[in-house]
Amino acid sequence: MVDERAQDDERGERPIGAARSRERDGAADDSHLVIITGCASGLGYALVRRYLDLGWTVCGIDIDAARMDERGREFRTRPYRGFVGDVADPSFVSRTARAITAIGRIEMLINNAGRPSFKAPVAYEAGDLDRCLTGLKGMMMWC
Repeated sequence: MVDERAQDDERGERPIGAARSRERDGAADDSHLVIITGCASGLGYALVRRYLDLGWTVCGIDIDAARMDERGREFRTRPYRGFVGDVADPSFVSRTARAITAIGRIEMLINNAGRPSFKAPVAYEAGDLDRCLTGLKGMMMWC
């Protein structure tokens, strides 16, 4: 099926926000799919709600199983799928990425997960840096 609203340019790219239509089970599906890490609370949770309101299919990822159960109940009638795990675990990333690509074409990744440190940079200790580097590793594995 050709999406007349947004044609790829000569480089195979499309304008930001342009839809890419695809067929699934014989019916046209114009929904967008976004992955949001760190989605069970705070900014990630707000992003999930916003993208659902915009009509996107949302795959949310968080390490907090109890909150993810709450989100699953809250969004049970919406195009939402939750995954519980550590975004810095290579095995989890591989399994989850395969499961998400089976849902549809990933159009956006919002790497929101992390454990921020609000210390002054001169107050950082080795453990603080290890947490930051683990978060960076997790972010890079999703790209």
